[in-house]
Amino acid sequence: MSEGKKLVAKAIISGIRREPLVTPAMITLIVKYASEFLRKMGVEGEVKTLEELEELILRGFNRVENPHQALVYGIGKAESELMGATEGAISKRIGKEATKSLAESLGLLRSLGRAESVYEALQKYKELLVSIGFIKEEDVFIAEEKEGVLVSVSGDCPYIKACVKMEEDGIFTFFGSTPCARLLAFAGIAEALTGKTLDLEKIEYNPPNCTFRIFEV
Repeated sequence: MSEGKKLVAKAIISGIRREPLVTPAMITLIVKYASEFLRKMGVEGEVKTLEELEELILRGFNRVENPHQALVYGIGKAESELMGATEGAISKRIGKEATKSLAESLGLLRSLGRAESVYEALQKYKELLVSIGFIKEEDVFIAEEKEGVLVSVSGDCPYIKACVKMEEDGIFTFFGSTPCARLLAFAGIAEALTGKTLDLEKIEYNPPNCTFRIFEV
């Protein structure tokens, strides 16, 4: 499982590098806050660049569980400090694009095929994750509604410490929502399979049991 999570970490780092809205100042803050988060997890190391941060996180898998969640915290904290309470546009773009890139590099998009609806795309992705043992069937519930698709997640969340820390630090969008990395991954895959642009809205927040609405914009 850790090898798969290492690929996720690399995909997020790659997403940061490729995102045109990410400035050098934001990268500096991402590195700062992610490394501070890692230190609190017990992963020590002085880092000043994104490359050094990536190396530290990959080494961290030998010491702690889910060190890649430091990236989620670093991105959210950096965006919040630079821009205040926004729509979390940069965090969302990185989260969705990193998932698309990883899925494409592994051939998953070709395997999943096109989807006619967001609901169909999300169900396909869930079935894939269950089939490879990444999640359990009961960990994700998907329901279609007029306003979009409700997705509820539970079980083991690899980003829970980062999510709770962002909540404690008051890192919110102006909708009062803490960015959810798990559900951004679902939205990213659904965008790739449908060709639609999607957003998320928080319905219930109680990590690791959270519900968001994924809808077309």
